[in-house]
Amino acid sequence: MFRKLSKAASRLPTSAGVSSRQHLSSVRKFSFNSAARQCYSHRNKPCLVLAPHCTYHNRQLSVLSTKIGLLQQSRPSSFKTFHDGQTQAINFSKHYRLLWARHTARDFSSQSKLSEDVEAKLDVEDLLENINKKIIFVNDDIVAINKPYGLSVFGSSPPSVNSDKPATTFVGMLSHLKDKLNCSYLDVGLSLKSFYSGLVILCKNKNSKKQMEKVLAGAQAQKIQFKTYLVITVGVPQCSHGVDLTANIAREHLHNREMSTVSDKYIHTAAKEGTMMQTHFNVQPLAVNSSVGAALVQVTINKDKWEAVEVIMSHYLSPVLGDHIYSRRTQLIRGIPFAASAHASLPGPQILPQTIVEALQSREDCVEKDLPLFVHCHKVVLNKFPTKSSPPLIITAPPQEEFLTTLKCLGLYQEGMFP
Repeated sequence: MFRKLSKAASRLPTSAGVSSRQHLSSVRKFSFNSAARQCYSHRNKPCLVLAPHCTYHNRQLSVLSTKIGLLQQSRPSSFKTFHDGQTQAINFSKHYRLLWARHTARDFSSQSKLSEDVEAKLDVEDLLENINKKIIFVNDDIVAINKPYGLSVFGSSPPSVNSDKPATTFVGMLSHLKDKLNCSYLDVGLSLKSFYSGLVILCKNKNSKKQMEKVLAGAQAQKIQFKTYLVITVGVPQCSHGVDLTANIAREHLHNREMSTVSDKYIHTAAKEGTMMQTHFNVQPLAVNSSVGAALVQVTINKDKWEAVEVIMSHYLSPVLGDHIYSRRTQLIRGIPFAASAHASLPGPQILPQTIVEALQSREDCVEKDLPLFVHCHKVVLNKFPTKSSPPLIITAPPQEEFLTTLKCLGLYQEGMFP
C-alpha cells in the first residue's frame, strides 16, 4: 500500500523544504481560508507553506502525506510538517489552486451543503418512499425522477460501511432502488446539482447508459439547448429575450475559492486546460412583477456546469433568488441595477430589495441567507435516444411545491402555467 501511494505521489511536483525564518519575511502572502496555514509565494512562484505542528518525526513521511493530501484535495488540517520547525513549500500551480479552491468552496457555500435536519430525519425507507413518489417517467431504458432541492446525487463522499448515518444520496440508494424498481442494473445517466431541483435520469442497463453519454456529449458539441431551467430572478435579465446567445465562462480562483466569470473573449488554450467553456443559451421571461422586482425566467442551455445559470443571470443584472455566491456582482443604486466587478464582489448572503423581502414574509425561511436557490431543471430533450431512429424524447418535471409557493408570494404564479 505504501509503495502504491509513493508511486502516485511521485507524479506531483514539489519544491525543496525551506526554512520559515529564512523566507517568511520575503514571501508575498497569498490568502486562503485558514489563517494558521497560509499560502505564500516563494521565488515568485505560488506555493503553499504549511505551519509546523510537531506531528511527524519522519521527513519522508511528511512529504508523502503532503503530496497525497494534494492528490486527494484534503482539508488544510490534514497537512502535517516536520518536527524541526521547517516547512514544506509545495509548488502550487494554477491547476492545484483550482483544486484547493474547489474544496474550500464547500466551507462557505450554503448552496452546496445538504440540510442537516433533513439528513438527520430521513432514513432509508423514508427516502426510498419519497424518491418513489417523485418518479415521473419510466420505460425499458431509463427512470426519470423529479429530484427535490437539497438531495445530492453523488454526495461529497460515499457513506461509511460502519456508519449509522443513512445514505442520503442517489448513488447511495441505487442498490435499494434496484430492488424497488425490479432492475438488475441502475446507474446515473443525467445528474443534477444538490442545490437544484428537477430532473435526474437513471439508466436501467449498460447500453442505455452508454447511449445516454453519447447523446448528451453530442448535444453539447452541436450546441443543442437540450436542458430547460425555470429560474426565479431578482429583476428581469438585461439581454435579448427569445434569441440564442453565447457566453464564455471562465473558471478562476477568486476570494479563496473556485468561481466562474463571464469573459468577453474565448481563449482556446484556456479551454484545452479545462478553465474555460463556451455555452449557448436562450432566455425568455415567463412572468414579471415589476412592482416587486422579480421574474420567472425560462433558460434553455446546452452546458450548465460551473454554475453557468447563476453566473449568466447575475451577468445580465438579474441574479437568481437564493444565490449567495454570485448575486453580489449585481448592485442596486436607487433601485437601478449595475454590474460590479467579479474580483471586487465577495460572495455572501444575498441582499434583496425590500419589496421582495416584504413579499416573502409569508415564508418561514424568508431570511436572505436561508433562502434556497430557486433553479429548477424543468425539461430535458433527448434526441436519437435510445437508438438513432428514435423520435425526440421529451421529459418534463413540474416545479416543487416550495418553488410554486414562492411564485405565489411574489405574484408570479398563474393558473395553468405548469400542466
